[in-house]
Amino acid sequence: VLRDVGVESELEIAGKVKQLRDVAETIGNTIAEQRRQTVGDRTTEHATDRLRRQAQSLSAELQTIDQAIRDLRDAKDQDSRHLHEIETLALKFRRSQSARAVLSGVAFHSCPRCTQALPERPDNQCFVCGQPEEADIAESSDNALVLKDIKSRTDELREIIARHDTSLLQLLRERERLNIERSRVERERNETSQRFDSAYLSSVLTNERERSALLQQADSLAAMIRFPQMLETLRNDVNEIVAKEAALRFRLKEAREAAEKDATNINTLKELFLDCLVRSRVPGISPTDNVEMSTSSFLPELHSADLADSTVASFATLSSGGKKTLFKCCFAIAMHRLAVQVGAPLPELLIIDSPMKNISERENRDQFKGFYNLVYELKADELKDTQFILIDKEYTPPLRDLKIRVASRHMKPNDPSDHRASEQPPLIPYYRGN
Repeated sequence: VLRDVGVESELEIAGKVKQLRDVAETIGNTIAEQRRQTVGDRTTEHATDRLRRQAQSLSAELQTIDQAIRDLRDAKDQDSRHLHEIETLALKFRRSQSARAVLSGVAFHSCPRCTQALPERPDNQCFVCGQPEEADIAESSDNALVLKDIKSRTDELREIIARHDTSLLQLLRERERLNIERSRVERERNETSQRFDSAYLSSVLTNERERSALLQQADSLAAMIRFPQMLETLRNDVNEIVAKEAALRFRLKEAREAAEKDATNINTLKELFLDCLVRSRVPGISPTDNVEMSTSSFLPELHSADLADSTVASFATLSSGGKKTLFKCCFAIAMHRLAVQVGAPLPELLIIDSPMKNISERENRDQFKGFYNLVYELKADELKDTQFILIDKEYTPPLRDLKIRVASRHMKPNDPSDHRASEQPPLIPYYRGN
């Protein structure tokens, strides 16, 4: 907005205010000089004559600016057409080079138009048209020079068009100012013509009006000087924020590079995850399998050690049955084991909503017991300070030699929610369902 009204900087506003006040002071000196003259010596011309000359001068300036605007727009249109032609030719050139690169190695045996067999040609003639082929075909370096020259020319034309736009904006702004000035002069001229004052009085009144208008315009511009100051303040704030952002991004990049160089925790997490899967007796997984983990997502992928087996087990590729849930539960347990080893601030609470709902405890008894034995053994050793909440359809007690405390609640849909009325109230007191 400040650029459109021509007051983009504080220095520019101050210069315009000084210029307006200087003109107003000159007019004030002229009025004072006219008042000091005696009536006999005064040879003041009538204000109408002076306003007429000002109006003619402003009209001539407007005509000159209008012609300059037309010439500038014609030059911009010509440069824009030239730019579009160069861009079109560049596109055709790139397409022809691509087509030539594709077709140069093709040996045509029949005409691509009529499909008739082509006659035998010498090696130095084209297979299709029979014309002699050029010995020095343009190399890729020559093509690169052509493309570089095209880019240089288009950049130059874009810069010229941008300068045209800037000059056009300045001319339009100057034309608007001259229109306003001419309207004021014409209005004062009409008012002066309607009054039959003396030459001295009409000249003084006109000068006073012009001086007041200039002073009012200078005061209005002076009041706008705080806007560039606010803009400069915002620019400084933005620069500080950008600098802070760049510094934080650099520190983040260094931290990421340092973290990626130190893969100790990731390797430990891979080992713990594979250990959980093996101890849970997940079918198809052996201690020789490999776990891969990307540093960008930290999502695990399990690769079989058998070279003939190219399948990959991950959160996305496993089926929606109990094996997928068991896969996720083992990963969560491995995360808690790693947190305990490195002292990470992970909550000491793990809620597992039965991976066995889709795994029969009768048909897959080994897998069922393997997962619960894993949880009980970790609770007795590595994760002794972690509280486990297991939600399942069957209860499997821990082995007697494991010294852990287990609380079991067999909750049924119709049990009352009041602790005093039932020893095993539901987790959600207000819920009733199957």
